[in-house]
Amino acid sequence: MTTRKNDFFNGLLGVTYFEIRGNWNYTGGNGRDSMMVDGPLTVWGSATIARGGGDDGLGFSALTVGSRFRVDAGAGDDWLGIGEAGGRAGRFDGPVTINLGIGNDTLELPDTGADKLTTFNSTALFDGGTGANSRIVAGVKFHAIPPVWRRFA
Repeated sequence: MTTRKNDFFNGLLGVTYFEIRGNWNYTGGNGRDSMMVDGPLTVWGSATIARGGGDDGLGFSALTVGSRFRVDAGAGDDWLGIGEAGGRAGRFDGPVTINLGIGNDTLELPDTGADKLTTFNSTALFDGGTGANSRIVAGVKFHAIPPVWRRFA
């Protein structure tokens, strides 16, 4: 499934459960984009998200990806959040690569509760890109080798 800026995922709110039985590719445009999936999203295959330039926000209250997960946020002051404080978590069964790009970016993996950790079952690379970048990481479990963190304060 391929979605682009202004497709139904852009600004999607109130989803109770959504499942993609294959791969998912999302391409944002230049300018300010925001997408919040407020409900479990499961992608059986790989998921690739390419945001354009601009200050973008991307949030998932619960995201499960069965294969590779890749995010390229592009230039701009971007925010990426996965999991919901005190609530739902994410799970990634394949390699994860997150590039937040040029700008002052934030990665948030909140504490979802002791029994609901966002879990990474393969390698994970988090690159904040150039800029003043921050990460808020709590309640996360890495089953493979330790994650690689680049260019975060």
